[in-house]
Amino acid sequence: MTILDRSTRILLNSLPDHSVYHEVEMPPMDGRLTWREPGLSPQTAVKLYNATSFLTWRYGLHFNAHLNIGFGTMGLDDRAAAAAMSRFNKEAKRYLAVAGAGRRLPDGRPRLGGAYHYVYVFEYGRQRGLHAHLLCVLPPGMKAAFARFAHRWWAGEADLIPSCSRCRYPEQPLATHQSLRPGTGPARDVCPGLEAVYRCTRHGADSIGCKMPEDAVKLVQPRPVCPSKAHELQYVWLRYILKTTQPGSYWSDVDGTPRYLEEVLHLALRPPRQPSENAEPMRICMPQMHGISQSLGTKAQEAFGFKSRLTAGSFELVYSGWELKSFQMRDTIRTLQL
Repeated sequence: MTILDRSTRILLNSLPDHSVYHEVEMPPMDGRLTWREPGLSPQTAVKLYNATSFLTWRYGLHFNAHLNIGFGTMGLDDRAAAAAMSRFNKEAKRYLAVAGAGRRLPDGRPRLGGAYHYVYVFEYGRQRGLHAHLLCVLPPGMKAAFARFAHRWWAGEADLIPSCSRCRYPEQPLATHQSLRPGTGPARDVCPGLEAVYRCTRHGADSIGCKMPEDAVKLVQPRPVCPSKAHELQYVWLRYILKTTQPGSYWSDVDGTPRYLEEVLHLALRPPRQPSENAEPMRICMPQMHGISQSLGTKAQEAFGFKSRLTAGSFELVYSGWELKSFQMRDTIRTLQL
């Protein structure tokens, strides 16, 4: 693909139709990189479900955070996004593994460390361009800290300036007004003007036109709920990220009868768009359209003897919550043996 400078990529990716992807040719790729359809195969959809089911069956946890990463708004193309996604998950795993010894959150609570379980998919849409949906498990009280970590990490990856209270809106400056001083309450949601950007003590004048978009990385983590509500929310998110599954995908039940995945998993599939000029591209350059942490992968499932109800064809148990009941039973037996 054509190599563009950062400002040009940000400008082109900000267009409604993201036409930057249509002004370049698609040469053949070597190795794992290949041109792929912007959708999920039925095998990929089953893998993502199995990983989600295994999370609850093995660890008794549910995905409690949804991270939306907009690569197009940051000026990252498909190849750069695929490479950066692997590095981000590696750094996030290190970040969350730090225990709370001597480290506290701004509100005084100790910072809790833990394992990093995740699944993610790549998508391409007309509004956000190339983006990713990542489901993960965050320890209690880590929402704000992890949101800051993700925002700053992706700002550094895209060579952009993270937002601060003194230069939040440098792209659209307004006339400087005496009552709108940087860092004050009235100026919190109003651009204080170019002079305030020049006086920024953190980033200075270089931040003009290179600020990290506020909506480039969005984290959603509701308040802790009961296990039944957490189970319901987890599969609502899973069905949402599976909306790009190829229409007409099917899976066989116990008797070998093929059934549509859309009906089995209750998916609201996104209708395929017909190719046209200055519209959504039909192919993107990716090693694969999804990712699963090693703790939830196929090898981990085989090592612990996990049997997926979807793979076995027991479709009536797909959303029954049998995973948490099995975990609680094993935990009770282990406690009695002690």
